[in-house]
Amino acid sequence: MRFVVLERGASVDDGGLASRAARCGVTVLAREVVRPSETATTVLRRLALDRPSDEGDGPLAGVLLLDAPDLDAVLDVLPDTATGAFEVRPVAG
Repeated sequence: MRFVVLERGASVDDGGLASRAARCGVTVLAREVVRPSETATTVLRRLALDRPSDEGDGPLAGVLLLDAPDLDAVLDVLPDTATGAFEVRPVAG
C-alpha cells in the first residue's frame, strides 16, 4: 500500500529514514525537499495567488512517497518531532 507523507515544519533525516524504513519493511519510493513557502503559488477557483495557501503546523518542508504494509509501519518510520507535524495519507488507487 502506498502512502504520501507531508513534512510540515519538520523533516526526516535521510540516513535515519533509510535505516528505520528497512527495519519496518517500508520502501521509500521518492523523497523531495520543497522550496520555501515564499515560492508557492496557490490556485483557488481559477484565481492564482503568489503565496502559500495555509501554513498549518508549519511550512511544507518535504514530501515522501512510501510503500508500506500498513499505516502502523509508516508511523514507525517517522521520528518523534517536538516541532512541526507529519501528515500521512494513503494514495488512492
